[in-house]
Amino acid sequence: MDRSLQLSSFVAKAHHVSVLLSWVVDKPADEVSFIIERALENNTWKKVGRVTAAAGQREFSFWDVRVQPGEAYEYRLVNESDGVSFQASEPVILQVDNPFDEYLIILGLLGFIGYIAHQTRNLVH
Repeated sequence: MDRSLQLSSFVAKAHHVSVLLSWVVDKPADEVSFIIERALENNTWKKVGRVTAAAGQREFSFWDVRVQPGEAYEYRLVNESDGVSFQASEPVILQVDNPFDEYLIILGLLGFIGYIAHQTRNLVH
């Protein structure tokens, strides 16, 4: 009997210095858990979390907040039911953002807005 779940989607998105994983299963299953595994480029897989399904649940998510900026990570899901594990996904790969670049952009925008505000004040007075 094949107890593995079929995924409709599995997406990983970097958000500053964290990663949001989200996935959807074709059919809801009761009493199933997803083990989230992560690896750095070609290293061994390590468990970073677990998500347990509620009755009838099809959509899931997990935040990985223990990542390093600038690193490339692979993620995969393993579903577990009645103590038996099955690989549920192909790995997804993503690069975690370097927040320093985003801060520079924000600081540049704030400086520009401050300059425009200063110029506007001088025109009014």
